[in-house]
Amino acid sequence: MNEYHVIVRDSLLDNKGRLVWVYGQTGFGKTTILRQKELNWPNNSLWLDSESIEPLDQLKAFLPHNDEVSSALFIDDIHRFRDEFVDYFFVNLPKHCNIYISSRQFSPASNINLIVLNRFTVIDFHQLRLNLTQIDEVLTPHSVISSSDIYLMSLGWPVLINLLSAKLPLARDINHLKNLVNRPPNVLANYAGSHLIALAKGFQRQFLGWCAIVDTLSKSLFSVVERGALDDYCEHELNGLTVYHDDAWQLLPLLKHACWIHFSRDDQDGLHALYESLVQRCLEHGDIQLAIKLLLDIGEKDKAIACLSKMGGLLEWISHGQTNLIAVYQLFEQQDIDDNESLAWLACAVHYKSGNVAKARKIINKHGHKDSNNTLVWMVADSLVKLHEGRLFESNNYDKLEAFSKSTANAAPFARAIIYNLMGITLLQAGNNERGHDALVLAKTFYQELSEAQYSMAFMKVHLSHSMVLGAQLDSAKALLNRTNADIQLHFNQDKSIRLSLQIVKLEVNFLSGLSTALRSVDQLIKRLSHSESWFDLFATLYPIAIKLSVQQNNLTYLPRWFSTAATYFQTNPIEYADVLLSQLAKLLIVKFPKLNRTLASYLIDDSKIDIQQLPWRIQSIIVDVMFEENQWDLDLVTSMFEQSKLNNNQLLATQCKVMLVIGKQQSMLPDVLIEEVSGQGLIALLWQVQAFIPKQKLAMLIRESNRQSLFTISEPTVLDKQSGLSPKELQVHKLLCASMRNKEIALKMDISEQTVKFHLKNIYRKLNVKSRKEAITKLA
Repeated sequence: MNEYHVIVRDSLLDNKGRLVWVYGQTGFGKTTILRQKELNWPNNSLWLDSESIEPLDQLKAFLPHNDEVSSALFIDDIHRFRDEFVDYFFVNLPKHCNIYISSRQFSPASNINLIVLNRFTVIDFHQLRLNLTQIDEVLTPHSVISSSDIYLMSLGWPVLINLLSAKLPLARDINHLKNLVNRPPNVLANYAGSHLIALAKGFQRQFLGWCAIVDTLSKSLFSVVERGALDDYCEHELNGLTVYHDDAWQLLPLLKHACWIHFSRDDQDGLHALYESLVQRCLEHGDIQLAIKLLLDIGEKDKAIACLSKMGGLLEWISHGQTNLIAVYQLFEQQDIDDNESLAWLACAVHYKSGNVAKARKIINKHGHKDSNNTLVWMVADSLVKLHEGRLFESNNYDKLEAFSKSTANAAPFARAIIYNLMGITLLQAGNNERGHDALVLAKTFYQELSEAQYSMAFMKVHLSHSMVLGAQLDSAKALLNRTNADIQLHFNQDKSIRLSLQIVKLEVNFLSGLSTALRSVDQLIKRLSHSESWFDLFATLYPIAIKLSVQQNNLTYLPRWFSTAATYFQTNPIEYADVLLSQLAKLLIVKFPKLNRTLASYLIDDSKIDIQQLPWRIQSIIVDVMFEENQWDLDLVTSMFEQSKLNNNQLLATQCKVMLVIGKQQSMLPDVLIEEVSGQGLIALLWQVQAFIPKQKLAMLIRESNRQSLFTISEPTVLDKQSGLSPKELQVHKLLCASMRNKEIALKMDISEQTVKFHLKNIYRKLNVKSRKEAITKLA
């Protein structure tokens, strides 16, 4: 490939010292620059290249008589000279003569003294690239394509810029220009064949082929030793022709396509072998997605489908993030998905992860009952979907899962982990916290055996924090949620499902411990709940809290839309007991606000034939709340709930039932010992709910001790409120300020950010007309 336009660039060699070495790939204009310098040299000079006749004799004749500062020796492409010439030259390196050398790489022979080499000023491909001003000199002005576009396509590689320049007048736009460059006679492909591929041998040739197949070749597919060797190859043999990445190699896109054309044109069998060898390497290093894509590119559909069962089996795909699943899913045609069980499982996982439970159920019903080697896979899929449908704990699936977990069947750690995880979630939904926690701990044990299970482990920790909530271990749950949230922010910040689950559990912890939440924030969670991978327990957790917060804050405006949103979602994604959940919540609101009957009456159902003790425990909890509001008690039922929840270590329901039994039986103030027990568990919201049965002064003291003074209105605003003009949040910050807490401690205590604490402090200073923390404390002392 010859340059079409010559740019005078010999100034690159000015002021670089007496010894200058220019190196870079063919096409960077090394020879042209040396020639320009040689032609302008005013005194004695000698030009040597691989075409020179007896270059060693010429060198021996030149050096003795011209070793002076006014002379110059130019050696072009020194890597092409024989070792005899190179050895003689460096042994007898002139002491005064100016030396200008060019080569494809720095140091053409391994036996050259490094001390000698270090005396040379090096000009590499970075400096040999054309800049935008130089590109403008080469280009014919174009209405659409700019010099910046040309630079991005060529990275300043002169020979490619000249090729693009020659095609530029014919091009309509950038894509058309790229097509013109790659049309016959394929000058760039010929260059790739003769100057790159022909010179590469063995593993280097294979590497070039792989770079021609994929846009970027991940370094994770190679060992440390291989990465070092290939980095060195790219630096010295492909210098200037690759796009730099920390974690991958990439040829210039146009050159990559040229290499692919060369392989497909001159060595089709070799190209097919390159694809298969890269597939094998991808499978060895766990990049199944790329392996599948490569196999489909060469028409190996059956092998591509078989890849889905590799790396731990089909079940492993549940551990993949939604984006990765969709990317693999979209590689296949819909007809293939309909006809093949493995692809059907992939489609099921995609719909499940996307929150489209109805479509996942349809696929399971079609394939899940077939006799195949994937019985366990479909059983897990069926269980996952039933979890969303709220049906797992009354089916025989749990028994099947438990039987498998106790069997000696040969299953990968992930299979056992996800089964124990399912069992744990199921038991938590049923209110059996004792066994649910044990199952989750076992799941954690198996996840820890896996090298890449961060996502599943993070989700499992959210479920463990849920178990802590049921055990009334609110401080421990909050601490685990905060640690898990940090992991999620770092690794899975774009995953809506896991973030939503964590935020709902965190909302419950805050609510139970007496921290109020703005209804607009709760409204956002409800909207996201209806567009995500959501299961029954998320609805049964979020909706009762949302409704109780609405009542607390005396703001009922959101309620009609919340009920409508849930009903619409349940029509598309049927969830067992959803109608009972909405009915009991509607009943609770109508009892408290009869005017809502017209709005919510359509959600009421006849529950006279429902076996309440077979309902999910969260619905049982709402039923107890309804009894409390109506003051109509089924004490035998509440007693049975209390005994069963205590046996299951479901302290939330057990404590609620214990309090309500005292109220239902005695209709009098709660005994101090019971109040202290509830307060000790941190269940401030429950105390607030039954405040009519707690002495006002006792309740005020407990709330103050729990640092919740600003979150509940016990009576008329205090003198402090009226005098200061501080908002409830600011009063809370001020109280903690008086307790000598730092901003970070206040943030953790109030479950807000340090930035929000600073915002409240700024308002406190302004309203109290003070300038420091000390003044703010003494102002209201």
